[in-house]
Amino acid sequence: MQEAQPAALLTLVRHAESMANVDRVLQGVCDAPLSPRGLQQLQQLEDAWRPTSASLNLFRLPKPALIVTSPIGRAKRTSCAIARGCGINSLPESDTTTFRSAHCEAPQHVAHDTVHADAGLSERNFGTAECTRKMQSVQGYERPPSKELGRAESVAAFYKRAADVGVKWMDWLETYARNSLQDRGSPDSDHQFKASDTIPHLVLVSHGQWINAFLQQHLPDTWEKADLYYIQSANTSLFTIGLYFTPTSRRLELLRRNDTRHLDETTRPSKRGRRAKPPQRTTLTALWS
Repeated sequence: MQEAQPAALLTLVRHAESMANVDRVLQGVCDAPLSPRGLQQLQQLEDAWRPTSASLNLFRLPKPALIVTSPIGRAKRTSCAIARGCGINSLPESDTTTFRSAHCEAPQHVAHDTVHADAGLSERNFGTAECTRKMQSVQGYERPPSKELGRAESVAAFYKRAADVGVKWMDWLETYARNSLQDRGSPDSDHQFKASDTIPHLVLVSHGQWINAFLQQHLPDTWEKADLYYIQSANTSLFTIGLYFTPTSRRLELLRRNDTRHLDETTRPSKRGRRAKPPQRTTLTALWS
């Protein structure tokens, strides 16, 4: 039997559209400026996270206890927009985290008023394929020197990273939620929060491939039919996951998938009808072809 309310919420957010997305250039750990549309997405995202008179925002989600971002520029800028909307301090400009940094250690289990960076949320490093289109160099997208870029990350290593980092942050969220319940004097450690605006909430800002890998590892039931290879995520879209706890276990449920209500782009016209959704891309090659 499903609980009416999860004990905690985890929201995954993909970064805003970059010029590399527009030009169909493969960007993993490399970065590119945001497109004009991407900048508009950030403003829409910021506005959507700003609470209304009912203390909830457009997404009907509680204010995050913690926002953690990939250190890659397009994700950092996206986390800043969410932070502004939530009244949380952006990642300090002095932060030197890069995709090659050691993974962030989970902070104290309290609400934080500043965004954190974690290299474990970085996109996959595609090595010599970075900054290319169909493995061909693209003018205006210069690849960094090999010694700076490092070796390409294998699919297996990338998926393991996404799985391990996901567990780390879900463990943090579970401990934070259980501590919050104890502070409220709950008689049962597995008691669920009742008010939707008080549910402990963690936001991770990352990349399309990372979100896909996380879902494949932790919510494999979401993969079906066209999604057997890749679960598409639109720029600045949200995937919200409910965490349900018992004294000895944790269960996940995908509550919201590829949510772009702030962009008013949940459906697009097509030859198949007005309500047809954009087709899923199911191969890595198709993503940048």
